[in-house]
Amino acid sequence: MKLLVFDLDGTLLDTMPDIAGSLNHSLEHFGYKTHTDLEVASYLGHGAVHLVKKAIGLNDNDDISEELFENVYNLYMDTYHQNRLNQTKEYPGVTNTLIELKRRGYTLGVISNKPIIDAKPIINHYFSGIFDFVIGTEKNGIRKPNTMMAQYIFDNYDVQKEDVYYFGDSFVDAQFSINCGFNYYLFNYGYGEKILLHTYNPIEFLDDFKQLLDIFL
Repeated sequence: MKLLVFDLDGTLLDTMPDIAGSLNHSLEHFGYKTHTDLEVASYLGHGAVHLVKKAIGLNDNDDISEELFENVYNLYMDTYHQNRLNQTKEYPGVTNTLIELKRRGYTLGVISNKPIIDAKPIINHYFSGIFDFVIGTEKNGIRKPNTMMAQYIFDNYDVQKEDVYYFGDSFVDAQFSINCGFNYYLFNYGYGEKILLHTYNPIEFLDDFKQLLDIFL
């Protein structure tokens, strides 16, 4: 058995318009400066808490119980819940490629730092019935690159780490794969900082999602 496991934002789906729109609405509401899509992209990959912290100028080790953070965070989450399907779209060829990989007998999963309350509904909307499992984060939960994000796999599937292939677009995905001992591929598209990304050594850098059909026969 081989498991093919995917990041979500910037790998399967272009979620930036809905994330940035919801974030900037929340920032503006509380008097913070808004950010360009490029700036927001640089904050992605570590989960919603990190995203909002960076947007309002906090560091990761700053207290998240701070009232202003909580206000912005809660409004961002509420706004994103309502708008997460507005402009999000899949990258070219994703659905058809996943369907074919599933037909070929591969087990497919998602491990994302996106809050699970958003990750599951989004995956169910765009890829209903395709993925065998979806793992996301809680507000104060464990996130990639912590290997605990992968524990579900070993609790539920009779596989070794070398049977798992991970696909992402950021250095967080690369470091997560390395920490877990997974085989991994990185996409040249998406949101990860590509200069940093190319300091890693995946099996291959991919330009097109459909390339998976030539790799996993």
